[in-house]
Amino acid sequence: MIGGKAQEVEIRFSKQQAPSVGERTWHPSQKIETKPNGSVVLRLRVADLGGVKRWLIGFGADALVVKPADLRREIEAECARITNRRGSAK
Repeated sequence: MIGGKAQEVEIRFSKQQAPSVGERTWHPSQKIETKPNGSVVLRLRVADLGGVKRWLIGFGADALVVKPADLRREIEAECARITNRRGSAK
């Protein structure tokens, strides 16, 4: 997932995260759309999906990857690995 051809990434951020997402330039290609419910949709065109994955995990449930589906599945799998490791630390 790191490097390669640039892909369109679309992420929906919760109303709670909207102010911090909207006030910053995350990437030169970004476009931000504010939704009526106060959430925001961030669109980027990037090649390094690994970096995006690590960044988005920090937002927890306040970020939802709309596309690409492969990135969403990678984040879900990573979060499952985190959850499973917690049980083995006891």
